[in-house]
Amino acid sequence: MTPFIILAVAGLGALLTLRNLSRRRSFQRDYGFQGEFPGKYYACEVRISDAEAASRCRIGATDSALYLMADPEVQRNAKWRMWQYRDWDFRAISNNDLRIPWNDLHCKAGKVFFKDVIWFQIPTRRFYVYVSREIGERVLADGRREIPA
Repeated sequence: MTPFIILAVAGLGALLTLRNLSRRRSFQRDYGFQGEFPGKYYACEVRISDAEAASRCRIGATDSALYLMADPEVQRNAKWRMWQYRDWDFRAISNNDLRIPWNDLHCKAGKVFFKDVIWFQIPTRRFYVYVSREIGERVLADGRREIPA
């Protein structure tokens, strides 16, 4: 009976891992961005709903989309000091830079651990990311979007 339970739990873990990898690959395929960002960006910490730590990245916006891009400084240091930068690496979110159209995003204000934040959400993809309110307001202003109350 015990080997059956162990195999069942291991199988369930493997299925959930494969499902998560499939979701991530699909997300990167649909929102991946190759090229130069045409506007102003801000270096900040971004937290996603299913990551344990914040990721350091650059965030920016245009009239058409929100951009999340890897911070070159963290990428450069991550190669040499993995133990210090591993939680800050943008690869926790995506292997590619991301361009997410405003039509797919929902923005709302909120609080996380007594800190004011702006949430950027894609409910259909179960993608939830938040940044500090200060950075979020700047990004929304650059994208000419309404700032949530």
